[in-house]
Amino acid sequence: MPFPSLGVVALVVFVLLYLGVVLPAVWSRQSHRRHAAARVLELMLDQLLIVLRVLASLLRR
Repeated sequence: MPFPSLGVVALVVFVLLYLGVVLPAVWSRQSHRRHAAARVLELMLDQLLIVLRVLASLLRR
């Protein structure tokens, strides 16, 4: 069985993160859940930014 392409894996991860973090941050009626989901989203985006900076610096070499 061949391994799926990197694009398919990235799409699946994006959809799962979107459903698990972004939607609760927007649609929850309970403010503590919205705040917690928004904080998790903020942490994930901060980590993504760090990874992208490292990748960009590696590509410049």
